[in-house]
Amino acid sequence: MNRAFRSVERYFEDDLKVFGFGATDFMAHMLGMSTSKCRQIIQQLINLGVAENRNGCVVLTDSIKDFWDEADPRKISESFCAPLKGEVLPLECFNIPEEYIAHVQDLLQQPGDSPVHILLYGAPGTGKTTFARSLAAASGLSAWAVNAPQNADHDRRAQLMAGVGVVSRHEKAFLLVDEAERLLDCDMFAAFRQNTTDKAWLNSFMEKPGQRIIWITNHVHHLEEAVLRRFHFSIQFEPLGRKERIRMWRQILERYGVLNRVDESSLKELARTYDVPASVIEMAVDQAKSLCKRKQKGFVQALKRVVASYALLKAGGEKPRRKKTVASNYDPKGVTLEGSVQELEKKLVRGDSLLRRGEDIGAGAFTMLFYGPPGTGKTALARYLADKLDRECMVVRASDLLAPYVGMTERLIAKAFADAEREGAVLVIDEADSFLFSRDMATHSWETTQVNEFLTALEECRGICVCTTNRRDLMDPAVMRRFSHKVSFGYAKFEQAKALYSSMLAPMVGTTLPATLEASLALMKKLTPGDFHAVRAQMRHAEETVTHEDLIRALKREQELKLDSQGGGMGFI
Repeated sequence: MNRAFRSVERYFEDDLKVFGFGATDFMAHMLGMSTSKCRQIIQQLINLGVAENRNGCVVLTDSIKDFWDEADPRKISESFCAPLKGEVLPLECFNIPEEYIAHVQDLLQQPGDSPVHILLYGAPGTGKTTFARSLAAASGLSAWAVNAPQNADHDRRAQLMAGVGVVSRHEKAFLLVDEAERLLDCDMFAAFRQNTTDKAWLNSFMEKPGQRIIWITNHVHHLEEAVLRRFHFSIQFEPLGRKERIRMWRQILERYGVLNRVDESSLKELARTYDVPASVIEMAVDQAKSLCKRKQKGFVQALKRVVASYALLKAGGEKPRRKKTVASNYDPKGVTLEGSVQELEKKLVRGDSLLRRGEDIGAGAFTMLFYGPPGTGKTALARYLADKLDRECMVVRASDLLAPYVGMTERLIAKAFADAEREGAVLVIDEADSFLFSRDMATHSWETTQVNEFLTALEECRGICVCTTNRRDLMDPAVMRRFSHKVSFGYAKFEQAKALYSSMLAPMVGTTLPATLEASLALMKKLTPGDFHAVRAQMRHAEETVTHEDLIRALKREQELKLDSQGGGMGFI
């Protein structure tokens, strides 16, 4: 076939010169049609990606030429599209509301000639392509994928049209278009390509009857409104949260038959420490299994090496700042607040469950203010609660938000809330009083604007946000009203002080605190969890053996150094 085609091509191109500039009349005469009709057909071929205008000559695109060069009929078809193959997971493994999945299934399976275009979008590595494969398997649909683009836009368009033709010959089938940014005319590529996508062609194509197409893209911000409104349904894929990463690690380890080689604590540490997509997790498991064979020793370390190297590469060679996590000896019993940590935790677990199901919890439903003297464990408790929910804890300090340029602080505030919501993290804003002071104290208009921006962000927050402050008295009354939960922290009572001593200091001695020294501990009324942390840091590298007497004396010194000698009430408001 290819030898005959090349001979015909040379005859028309070199001898008759029917493809050159001004040869349209000659070609029209040969085909027995009008010149205008011939030009119209040529333009249609160009729009379809079958031909292109190259230096004034109309020639076939490279993908069409490759089609004629291929002798194997199966490979001819596969040069344009191929059956969608690869990993399939149960649909419940994806963090997508059940009703969304059912809606897409109904659209793809409905009879009739109405076109159906589904858009899957979100960050790379969030499982969009795997979801499309799994959706096809669960719905009893056959799926075909347009091959990834290799050359110009017109080649991809030709592949798309060929794929539509292949799918049209199968019942209950859809076409998958991965990496669809260029086809959808994403403006971010416009400056780098010679031939821009014909928007009129795209809009017309998406309105043609009978098509069932799932489009996948990482970005949607540059897509035009005319394109966006032609999608019949869209699903956003959020970056994997910690709970989703734990589940993904477990699924992949189980699929490779090595789940028993990773203990639960190591699995949770991997998910907590390394924010990596499923493809990197799979690569790490595959390498560790290959390198460690049947040996248990070194398997987890091999996993860590692979994901750590990816994290370093992703950060451009800069070592990522180590995430501060909940201390292994953290005991919530050491936190003093009226009510209980368990009561607060139960409320958050209920809200977390609603959020993960995609239900609307209501704006501002879980905005919390933790207030009280310095060192009373406000930020540490927020980290503990986030860990209990298997969510990232995104701690932002006031210094991270305050900027020297007018308007920049407002942008940083909005970005912090948007980032936390996108990543499904618990947002903790430390030292919030630094910019949430009463507007009556403002001396510049931009100070009032900052407070207003934060009020708006709190009102619209549909996630979990915790603000901490040592100076509630300085905060704007309107800000106070925006918090759905206000939790007061105080100095440790004797029971809390005993719990803190037992978990943090007693292990340094190796025995429990004697009753005679318990009386001394009971007399200290201004201790906080921060004091116990400070004493442990002081004594950790002491030259001599540490005794209980040493620890009690150090705690007394910490209490004496406190500037704030006034305690406060505690409770939930």
